[in-house]
Amino acid sequence: MPERDPCVNLDANKKICTCSNISCENHGICCRCVLRHRDGQKLPACLRHFVK
Repeated sequence: MPERDPCVNLDANKKICTCSNISCENHGICCRCVLRHRDGQKLPACLRHFVK
């Protein structure tokens, strides 16, 4: 994944992130997390409640 500017919302995102893997390098960096899960054809924890 290409390097990006630091996430300006990182501190706020970490407080509300529903992912249980707090050691993940993408924890709280929503755009990277969603892209990573999309590449693996999976949903991140924060979007799983939308699937029934």
